[in-house]
Amino acid sequence: MVVQATEAANGVLQTGLLLLALAAVMLPAFVAFLVAGRIERLLGATAMNVVSRILGILLAAVSAEMILAGLKQSGSSCAERREETARAPRRERSPGKEKISVPLVIRGW
Repeated sequence: MVVQATEAANGVLQTGLLLLALAAVMLPAFVAFLVAGRIERLLGATAMNVVSRILGILLAAVSAEMILAGLKQSGSSCAERREETARAPRRERSPGKEKISVPLVIRGW
């Protein structure tokens, strides 16, 4: 909403439409909160436990997806940095020391 309000550029029509969209989202949420007690009594304890577990699984799946997306993004940036480092010319070491080169390959999921 903040981004949309910033893009509205204080225009009356854009701001009015933004507030209308906000009300269209807030009203059903408010009604859902009002009738939540009745729905809980209607469903009963067992059904509420089932709904709670299903929503918990859904939340865990969404969070796992977000974590994997973040890891994938950070992994690709690490791979890009590694490729840039590999292209850079290597400095020669003094004759008494051995060169040990270990390639590092990072691939996406």
